[in-house]
Amino acid sequence: MEQLVRKLDPFPDFLENATQMSGKIINFAKIAREVGVEVKTTQLYYLVLEETYLGLRLPSFHNSIRKSQLVSPKFYLFDIRVKRALEQSLHGTAVPGNYYYGELFEHFVILEFVRMNLYCETDYRLSYFATKEGAKIALVLSRGNESIFIEIKSSTSIDPAKVRKLGTIAGFHEIEPVDFR
Repeated sequence: MEQLVRKLDPFPDFLENATQMSGKIINFAKIAREVGVEVKTTQLYYLVLEETYLGLRLPSFHNSIRKSQLVSPKFYLFDIRVKRALEQSLHGTAVPGNYYYGELFEHFVILEFVRMNLYCETDYRLSYFATKEGAKIALVLSRGNESIFIEIKSSTSIDPAKVRKLGTIAGFHEIEPVDFR
């Protein structure tokens, strides 16, 4: 930790990068290059954000915890207003239907799942799922042998083709979408 204290000058640049990457898979090496620090320092900076409750790490899903640790995690700042403040986008409007709105919506929903998991003491392990082919599931709740895959979209309609694709990922041949509106 003493070495980390000596390398605080790059921290504001790191925080700007971490804010931009909030909700995305962390590329420690890329951030380290952009900030001008070692990869280990970048990992320590993320650890500082976690230990001060300014953010949380969402690991990759795998039935084996050891294997899930081999894939880079996602990182979420603890509040989307703080994310927007750090991005200096508080005065802009996130318009429903655009990519940024969807990104903020997913971020918000994941944070609510984290909070409810703690509040209700359900003891789910939260993670995300991604394949090498680029398919992604925003949130996976796991407990024992039970896994619940949750895709989060801000769209006003459901695309049956995307639902079938998610069903294929989950190993189902037929899957029906659930609309929570």
